[in-house]
Amino acid sequence: MNRKIDFKWLKIIIGGAIFVFSTAFPAAAQYILNQTAPQTADFNITGSGTAGRFDAAAQYNLGGFRILAGNSVNLFAGWSAGTNNTTGNANTFVGPSTGTGNTTGVNNSFFGFGAGFANTTASDNAFFGAYSGMHTSTGYGNSFFGSGAGYSNVSGVYNLFAGAGAGTAVTSANYNTFVGSGTGYFTTTGSNNAFVGYSAGSANLTGFNNVFFGRGAGSTNTNGYDNTIIGANANVANNTLSYATAIGADAVVSSNNTIQLGRSNGFDKVVIYGLGAAGSTALCRNASNQIATCSSSLRYKTNIAPFLPGLSFIDRLRPISFDWKDGGLKDVGFGAEDVAKIDARFVTYNDEGQVEGVKYDRLSVAFVNAFKEQQTEIEAQEKLIARQQKQIDALTKLVCGLSPKAEICRGL
Repeated sequence: MNRKIDFKWLKIIIGGAIFVFSTAFPAAAQYILNQTAPQTADFNITGSGTAGRFDAAAQYNLGGFRILAGNSVNLFAGWSAGTNNTTGNANTFVGPSTGTGNTTGVNNSFFGFGAGFANTTASDNAFFGAYSGMHTSTGYGNSFFGSGAGYSNVSGVYNLFAGAGAGTAVTSANYNTFVGSGTGYFTTTGSNNAFVGYSAGSANLTGFNNVFFGRGAGSTNTNGYDNTIIGANANVANNTLSYATAIGADAVVSSNNTIQLGRSNGFDKVVIYGLGAAGSTALCRNASNQIATCSSSLRYKTNIAPFLPGLSFIDRLRPISFDWKDGGLKDVGFGAEDVAKIDARFVTYNDEGQVEGVKYDRLSVAFVNAFKEQQTEIEAQEKLIARQQKQIDALTKLVCGLSPKAEICRGL
C-alpha cells in the first residue's frame, strides 16, 4: 500500500553535524503569500525583513504588549495607551499608560509615562511629561508641562502648569497659571492665581486671586487672597493676608491692605523721577502712614482748646544754619531736638521714638499768637502816645501863654 508522507521539516545528520531543511511548499500555512486575500491564520517571522506597508486592523504588539493602536482620528502609542477609549476622538496618547482611562474625551494630547492616565471624559487637555495630569478625570482645558505637573488634578479646568512639579497637588482649582518648577506645589483648591518663578507660591493651599512673580515669591502664603508679591523671595509675613503688596527682592509685607516697597531694614530708597508741576494742595502723612490731603476741618478734631504761647515760645527758638550730611546741601532751619524741648507737639518722631523732624507749618500757630501779642502792645503804646501828646499840647499852650517868646513857642 502506498502512503503519502507530508514532511514539513527534514533533519539530516552528517558527520555529527545536524542540518534542518524546510520541506514545506510555498503554499504552506506558515508562508506569507503574495496575494490580495488577508492572512487569517497566525504566523511567525523569526528573521529580519522589509515591507512596503502594514495595515493592522486593530493594533501593533511588541514583546506581547500592544504598542501602537488607533483609527482615523486617534493615535495611541505605548503600552496601555488609550486602551479603554470608546468614542473619544482627535486624541493623541504617546507613552506607556497614557490616557489609559479615556473613554469619551476628545481633543486630548498626552505625552509621557502615565500622562493623563485617569482621564475619562475630559477634553481639550494637553499633558507633557511623566505623570503630568495623571489623575485628571473630568477637568478640561488644562495644559500641564513637566514631570508631575498637575499630577493630582481631578476636576480643575483651564489651568496652565509649566515646570516639574508645578501645581502637583491641585485637585479642583481653576484658572491658575503656574510657571516654574515647584510653583504652586501644594495648592489644592485655590483658583485664579498666577505664580511665576521657581517655587513661587509653593505653600499656597486655598489662596486665590494672588500674583507672585520671582524665585520663591509668596512661598509662605497658604490661604491669603488678592495679594501681589513681586521679587525674588519677596513674601508675606502672615500666611492669611489679603490685599497685601510687596515689591522688591526680599520685601516682606506684614499687614492687610498694605503696599511694601523694598526691604524693611532701612537700606532701600524709594526714588521717584518725573514729578509733576507744583500744585496748591498740601499732602500729609496720617497715623496709618498713609499720604492724604492735609485737612484743618473741625470734623476731624477732638479735645479742642486754645493754644496760647506766642512770643515766649518764639523767643526760645534757636535758628541755625547747617550742611546736610547726605549731599552737603547748605540749609537753614531749626534743630528738631531743640524744638522738642520747648514743645513736643511741634516735632515728629520715627518708629523707634526718636525725634525726626520739625512741623514747620505748625510754627505759624505760635507766630500768630506772637503777632497778636505785639499788636496788643502796639495798640497800648499808641494810646499812651496819644494821651501823652495831649498832655504835651496842653503844657505847650500854658507855657506859651505865660512866655510867648519862649523857644518852644516859636512857629506856633
